[in-house]
Amino acid sequence: DSCEFCSVIQMCGRMKYRPVESVLEELQRLIRIYGPGVSVFFCSDNFFAYKKQAIALLKGIIELDLDIEGGLQMRADTICNRKMEINEEILSLMWDARIRMQYLGLESPKQETLDSYNKRLKVEQIEFAVKALVAKGFHTHGMFALGGDTDDEKVFRELVKFCHRIGIHTVQFLNLMPLPGTPLTARLESEDRVLSREWWKYNGNFAVIIPKQMSSYSLQMGSAWASAKFYSRTWTIWLILLSLPKILWLLLKYNRLKLNAIKAAYALLTKKKNILKILTDKLPSHVQTEMKLAISLPVIRLWALNQVKKVKAQVRPHMRSLRENQA
Repeated sequence: DSCEFCSVIQMCGRMKYRPVESVLEELQRLIRIYGPGVSVFFCSDNFFAYKKQAIALLKGIIELDLDIEGGLQMRADTICNRKMEINEEILSLMWDARIRMQYLGLESPKQETLDSYNKRLKVEQIEFAVKALVAKGFHTHGMFALGGDTDDEKVFRELVKFCHRIGIHTVQFLNLMPLPGTPLTARLESEDRVLSREWWKYNGNFAVIIPKQMSSYSLQMGSAWASAKFYSRTWTIWLILLSLPKILWLLLKYNRLKLNAIKAAYALLTKKKNILKILTDKLPSHVQTEMKLAISLPVIRLWALNQVKKVKAQVRPHMRSLRENQA
């Protein structure tokens, strides 16, 4: 069974997949067109849904030495099972295949909420999986669904603390959406708890349901607060301060500090956009990966903070309407 709010099975039916050879051929074609290091995202909602095929694909990428920078979506229990055992084979295969960006549907820091969503996942598995991915060097992105029947106003603070504790790099805190055809929608409609059918509001940023243990206004305010808190300037500055010694050490260790720094400074003055490439020039591939994560993470978080501001401006009229109706 799928999660209560998931629309994928309703839309797509049973699982479909392409032959491994076909995917490998397409990756080779992309490299020929766009050059080595082309960014690739595997669009499957769960890359490891058919684990045998996924492993064969990763092994094929490694054997052909395909030079890509990849990302994929997966479940936390692919990495950590219910016995709290870490799947080192999967970690190594993803790393060796250069799939360094992992998107995880984590949904909630509360076990009762995960159970109500029919997530079939333990909070401890989430924590162990994310920490294992972070320790290996992957960039981890967590997606959460707020407003479940067991969520109250305390969930937002709990969520931010949880994400900081497990060390996840980036997040999306989304409001629960009653998408057409899902068990969630059928239940909420029967309880008259769907606030809006304006489809342009169905992007996760708007509170469009009436939660059980808080008001819709509290859900809207809480999810916005949690996003701003996670991507706060203070936390981002702290990340930058933590990253700088690592960057300098890697450049010193591989005798590239002076040359690379001069080149990067020149690129900055001339407004060129290849500073990251210059800094990592002629460094071993595994060191380049460490450098890219150390440099790009604070940049991504600053960008995300700006996006949070844009979302706040977008939802402000909706927030005002919720407050007035609540009053």
